[in-house]
Amino acid sequence: MWGILLIMLDGIDGYPSEDVDLTSQIDWTLSLTPTQRLEMHDAFLELVLVLREAGIKLHGRDLGSSQETD
Repeated sequence: MWGILLIMLDGIDGYPSEDVDLTSQIDWTLSLTPTQRLEMHDAFLELVLVLREAGIKLHGRDLGSSQETD
């Protein structure tokens, strides 16, 4: 999953693309405006929803909310 997130972030100006550590991620996030942070949040939320829908199509149900075992 982290690979997908890094690919998404790679297109964002100013995002450190090599040797990313937690400190640089925090510093980069704090350098964003509140609007930019909300846009990034919305992009990640959209990704999660798309992946969830893909999982439902693949498995026929939402595995994340199911308590049943196969």
